[in-house]
Amino acid sequence: MQNQTQVATALQVFYNLGSLVSTVNEVVNKVRDNLKNGVKETLDPNTLSQAQPNAGIGNILGDRGPQGDG
Repeated sequence: MQNQTQVATALQVFYNLGSLVSTVNEVVNKVRDNLKNGVKETLDPNTLSQAQPNAGIGNILGDRGPQGDG
């Protein structure tokens, strides 16, 4: 992550070049696309079933089962 001074300097440079709006839009679009793809992949049923094939009540209860007998 960048510090405040670096961000402020970068914003000033883009502003002086007359490309601040397009640069900010490009960055926002990339972040939005990455977020959208990440959420889509994370919530994909195939990905979920591959990630935890044995997920079930036993794993929720720490493999103790409904009686808690270990």
